[in-house]
Amino acid sequence: MLSFVLEKIKGKSFEELIVYIFSTFIVNFGNFFLIPFYWKKLTPTDYGIIAIVEMMGVFFPILGGLSLSSAITRFYYEWPNEEKKENTGSLWILNWFSIISIGVIFIFIIKLIFPFLFNRFEFSNMIFLGLVGMLLNSLGEFVFMTIRINRQPKIYFIFNLMKFLLNIGFGLYFVVFLNQKLRGYFLASVFTGLFFSVACILIMLKLSKPCIRSKVIKKSLDFSLPIVPSNIMGTLYSMIDKYILQNYVSLELFGIYSLSLKFVNLIGSLHNAIKLSYAPRIMKIDSKFKREMASKKIAQINFQYIMLIFLGGLFVSLFTEKVVFLIGNEKYFPVIKYVPVLVAVFVLKYIYAYFASGIILSKKTKVFWKLTGVNLILLVILSFLLIPKYQLNGIIMSKFILFLFNLILSSYVSFKLYKIHNKIFLISIMYFVLASILFGSHFINFNFYIDIVLFLLYFLLTIYFIKSSMKKS
Repeated sequence: MLSFVLEKIKGKSFEELIVYIFSTFIVNFGNFFLIPFYWKKLTPTDYGIIAIVEMMGVFFPILGGLSLSSAITRFYYEWPNEEKKENTGSLWILNWFSIISIGVIFIFIIKLIFPFLFNRFEFSNMIFLGLVGMLLNSLGEFVFMTIRINRQPKIYFIFNLMKFLLNIGFGLYFVVFLNQKLRGYFLASVFTGLFFSVACILIMLKLSKPCIRSKVIKKSLDFSLPIVPSNIMGTLYSMIDKYILQNYVSLELFGIYSLSLKFVNLIGSLHNAIKLSYAPRIMKIDSKFKREMASKKIAQINFQYIMLIFLGGLFVSLFTEKVVFLIGNEKYFPVIKYVPVLVAVFVLKYIYAYFASGIILSKKTKVFWKLTGVNLILLVILSFLLIPKYQLNGIIMSKFILFLFNLILSSYVSFKLYKIHNKIFLISIMYFVLASILFGSHFINFNFYIDIVLFLLYFLLTIYFIKSSMKKS
């Protein structure tokens, strides 16, 4: 039956989509494979500290990467074949140099201002290890994008499998076998990043030719640098509410919230995986067809991918409870309470990319930082209004309002720039049904058999709407 959902994704595109989804989930499976072992060694408070390190570490690829991953996605198919390796090599050298140099400066600055940002603990060696690990692991982003844009799904799979094995191996060794606990968690991240970076160098020497081509770099930076402010502001509004929250709740409860997000972020992994297939498809359609025909085809693709996101969200929500109960550590049972509601909120975040695709297709990337600036202002207002009073529920409410507002605003702007007639009515119906099931799961706590029935019914409803939309298009 799933073939109906992906009926129009044929040939190599379909094969790549499956490989990308499976490859991305391999790494996440490794993280979840370690949970039963980690939950015996780490406490919710430890996860609160990990969440704080991750809040700071997300800036490495954004500040240092200069959004060059977006540039290679945009220009790769426009480069002459004989220049692709050299052009890719130029961007790779610049990307890694900027990440490492800016990352080192960033860690030094964080050490200086840490006492002013967080007054619950000092900048320790563990915090330093955590930041170094995130810096090293951020080097892989451009490499993965290069593999994807070269349409090498087998290499993409091998690299994800390698990272999966490194994560598990070093995680079990440092956290479980050596009983290093939180310090072991960060050490595992550092060693994973080191070994994986070596593998990245080897594959990039095959896919590119390291050199400096000033014209390519200038053109790429002209495209990518306007995206950087948007990405910075986007990162700020993805973390500023968490930063405010950690001032009003215990590190233990903050750790529970961050763990709940790790389950929810499985949907983000699905989104990132299918987006690897999505971007090349819409770029090729835009270049191959006239605007009106391209718009219809892209709208159909958007609907298919959004339905996959909804299905993935429902699956994650309905079965998180069973996973947590199976592990059986009561300290982590509160995770079950928050995941369904967070899924209902965060799917709005993940489907935004499909509604805003017209901005990328029209090459008006400067619009992003303006949109993100508006969202950042709204988030700050909502966070200070809701989080101090409602704490964890406050951050959930602020996220919902923010994501919904961003979805509507970005859709409007995108449509003005590149008219894609998305199936908004059908998508709204499917979201309403999804949210009803998720909130029902939150308040009623369905048993396993009801979960199965609900998932199958939603799956069949998805197939029906997909088939109906295909007949009309």
